[in-house]
Amino acid sequence: MRHPLLHDPARLRRYLLGWLPLLALLMGTLRGPSPSSEFGVLAASASPALLGLIESAVIFDLLTRFLMALPFALTMPFLGLGYWFVAETNPASETPFPRLLLTHTAAAVVGTFGWYALGSFGVSVLTSIGALPDDALRPENRLVLATVGMSSYAVVVLLYYVLIGLARGQQDQLRKEELATLAKDAELAALRFQINPHFLFNALHSVSALTSTAPDRAREMCVRLADFLRRTLRLADRPVVALAEELQLVDDYLELERLRFGERLVVHRDVPDDCGRAGVPPLLLQPLVENAVKHGLGSLLGPMQLDLRARHHGPMLELAVANTFDPEAAPAARGVGVGLTNTRARLARYGGGEGELTVATEDNHYRVTLTLPWTEAPA
Repeated sequence: MRHPLLHDPARLRRYLLGWLPLLALLMGTLRGPSPSSEFGVLAASASPALLGLIESAVIFDLLTRFLMALPFALTMPFLGLGYWFVAETNPASETPFPRLLLTHTAAAVVGTFGWYALGSFGVSVLTSIGALPDDALRPENRLVLATVGMSSYAVVVLLYYVLIGLARGQQDQLRKEELATLAKDAELAALRFQINPHFLFNALHSVSALTSTAPDRAREMCVRLADFLRRTLRLADRPVVALAEELQLVDDYLELERLRFGERLVVHRDVPDDCGRAGVPPLLLQPLVENAVKHGLGSLLGPMQLDLRARHHGPMLELAVANTFDPEAAPAARGVGVGLTNTRARLARYGGGEGELTVATEDNHYRVTLTLPWTEAPA
């Protein structure tokens, strides 16, 4: 896992600004030296206008504390960035507590010692250039610095553990969403793959019926069937297709069925132009039209009317496939097979599960209505 601060400039800025109180804390706790003759040497170089201000003991003490605390306040944030690697290599949820305690205690001691060494070096540099007296860093300040250093280590490491937990939680959530998406795609693909064999079985049944009665029409149907299946495979590879493309596929299928049933199949379409741009799952209507032809014509001796309708209702798209049938053959007409079952399952997984399939029978009409979220099909 990469460093959560070094790879996020905004978070790094907030982290550095968060150390500003450390400077005030050190200025308030570190004990500075008393004014001495060396202070007089410093004051000798000041202008007469500033001499009175500089010789003030309060101002002297404040400036001394500031310059003494500055090296420690500047080095701690950058030293704290390195504490990340201790937290990363010792996960709180996976490392035994005794080992975790020992590791962090040792790291805190080493880190605090390093911080004290760097800060002391900075104070010595300021002393060498005359900005601080020789006795600026008094021995009694060591306990204060050790306490601040150990406490800072604990705060920084706790912050890192919180960031690690948040990052891993986000990774787990993303992983779950990816797995859910993969499972959903696999399930939808399985449902689509069930449609083709189901249709192919019925189509070959039709070819078989024409072979003995109308061989020429059977050969034409085989050619059309090959073209239809080729277009079907192209559409099935896409997650969403335009309704106009789906209806073109339905038309191709109905042309195949007209070779078998002739004038007995009467089709009426009511689809506004704007609905043709709507996005739908591929092969959504074809199994429903197939069911309508199979069960409707199978129950009638004369013509069967097939109605295809589409409506755009606000955020939803409504599609309807209706066919006439013989009420006396209602049980056969209402058979729920692969087509309806798969379509209902696909709608339940499409568009956040807002899709719905309803079936209604009125007089001699059997109607399947699909409701799904309105989306524009990709160009």
